[in-house]
Order: sequence, then structure tokens, then C-alpha cells
Amino acid sequence: MKKYKLLLIVTLLITNIFGVSIHDIQYTTNAGDGTYPSNYNGSTTTTGGIVTGVKNNKTFFMESSSGGAWNGIYVYDKNYTVSIGD
Repeated sequence: MKKYKLLLIVTLLITNIFGVSIHDIQYTTNAGDGTYPSNYNGSTTTTGGIVTGVKNNKTFFMESSSGGAWNGIYVYDKNYTVSIGD
């Protein structure tokens, strides 16, 4: 239990210091062209989370430790090799 609390605290600190939460990237009320694009669309952002799925070691799915709606993101950055749990 202590391990998970420490992981949660570290994840929250890193996200708050160095990046934007996944929820903030994903959630929008702006319909745009009907696809509800992110307010961060077209910009480079930094976020944090836990890798929960990997496809071809090039793209991956990451979730925030808090879970819930708008707290997961599919990452198309082929510059990193990640593993589930990172």
C-alpha cells in the first residue's frame, strides 16, 4: 500500500511541476469541427502517467493514476521505447 501511495504522490508532483494533466489535454467543451479537438492540439506538451498498453514498441496508451473519464491518452511518439508499467 505504501508503494502505491508513493507512486501516486511522485506522479502527481511530476505532472504538476513539469506538465499538463492528461485530463486537461483530453477534456474540452469546444466542438470545433465536430471532433472536439484538444485545446492543446498542434502544440507540444509534457504529461505524466502509467503506460498501460504498447503497440509495436512505437505507440502506446498512457493513463493517469487517478483514472476516470478523459484520463487516458494514446501517444504517437515514435522516439521512445516504453513498456507496460513505465
